[in-house]
Amino acid sequence: MRFKKVILANLTSHETSAFKKRAVLRAGLGYIAQVLYDNNISYKVVDLSLGYNVNYLLKKIEQFNPDIIGITLLSYKYKYSYDIIKIIKKRFKDIVIVCGGPHVTTFRGTVLEECTEIDFAIAGEGEEVIVQLCAGVKYEDISGLIYRDENRIIYNEMKPFRENLDTLNFPKYINFELENYPLRKSLLSERVIPIVTSRGCPHDCIYCPVKTTIGQKFRYRNINNITEEIKYWYNIGYKRFSIVDDNFTLIRERVWQLCEEIERQNLKGLILNLPNGIRADKIDYELLEKMYSAGFRYIGFGVESGNNKILKNLKKHETIETIEKAINDACKIGYYIDLFFLVGSPGETEEDVKDSIRIASKYPVDNVFFFNLIPYPGTELFDWIKKNGHFLYSPSYYLNKINSNMDVPVFETIEFTIKSRKSMLKLARDSAKKLKVNIYIKKLSDKHIKGVFANIIANIYATNIIQRIFNDISIFGRIKTIILKI
Repeated sequence: MRFKKVILANLTSHETSAFKKRAVLRAGLGYIAQVLYDNNISYKVVDLSLGYNVNYLLKKIEQFNPDIIGITLLSYKYKYSYDIIKIIKKRFKDIVIVCGGPHVTTFRGTVLEECTEIDFAIAGEGEEVIVQLCAGVKYEDISGLIYRDENRIIYNEMKPFRENLDTLNFPKYINFELENYPLRKSLLSERVIPIVTSRGCPHDCIYCPVKTTIGQKFRYRNINNITEEIKYWYNIGYKRFSIVDDNFTLIRERVWQLCEEIERQNLKGLILNLPNGIRADKIDYELLEKMYSAGFRYIGFGVESGNNKILKNLKKHETIETIEKAINDACKIGYYIDLFFLVGSPGETEEDVKDSIRIASKYPVDNVFFFNLIPYPGTELFDWIKKNGHFLYSPSYYLNKINSNMDVPVFETIEFTIKSRKSMLKLARDSAKKLKVNIYIKKLSDKHIKGVFANIIANIYATNIIQRIFNDISIFGRIKTIILKI
């Protein structure tokens, strides 16, 4: 055995509340932990999103004295992760550091060039690679491993992505601080277990990095395998689950069979959410009804644009008519619905953004989000912007400083200059707030709360700080459910 003791570390958190960091279980880290457990490799997990700082991580390293530390690298704020890695290596020179995750899969050997403190990197799916690395398999025989050989950086070509996902045990989050999610002794919302039922997506949307990082071929788990995972958590008190697939509804029959099995198992009070969004062309009214009956309550729709011209430019391969029908069907059934739009797509103009705003205001959904379009390396969008010289910032800058929630464009086009982009991002976000007010007025009206009183409540609730309070504090959340039914 080359490495007998492992620390798995999550260094970043994307989610915050008004009070403290919101911790979210990471399914990817869970799968890596599970294969270590299944192969009798000792490990600990340190998740800085639980509110811990770097000194806490250093203390845990000192106490556990691992042979190797495994770190997931995301492209957003990757330099922040590099900085922490440098601190670790300075303090513990003999401990090996291995990094995996989407940033490594996209950039491969560049990661070791940019951060010399990283000893190994893993491109692609890491479950088999981390076990082989720990077990002592020769470096040159480990597919997907990136390592140094004297002054050279060697990249072993990845294997094809795993076909049979049922060969992996689902994460039981052993050695995770499960009691701390979302946060121990806090007033934050209920605990949610993430579930991955499939990997990959066959579509070729120009802005999506999924086909680079996890594969374009769709692979999926057996229905009994999925329900076994749900039952495992259900039987110990968990009833809320987020299915975090990239294309959950791709195969209609599979979704239907899963719903049938959930109903057959009589899992009362189950709440299933689809926060990553689903494609409108892969569902219909009957399927949405079936899903609702099985416990699905929240759906996100990646609308992206309000007209077919921009959807075609994005290679979405959906029409706005199909998308509108799916939204309308979901509204009729009673789902909690979020709509996601992009601002700044190739060929888009101010009028096109206004089309998106019109679609967003047309249906009684629960939330509307307009995102600043960020081009990720490895996507067709990134290559197109680079080829045409449209970047306003270098990727190394905007990947570390700018995110999709900021009104700071990172590229411009002939049709859509930086000035126009900034003004339309502001218009879209202002419109989203007005839409929220109208949504809440309608919900209050349905509860027989009308007039000036309803208008005041809706405007107060639409402010960010009030929404955070109602989303994060349990007692306010119960009031929200009773009054607004959201």
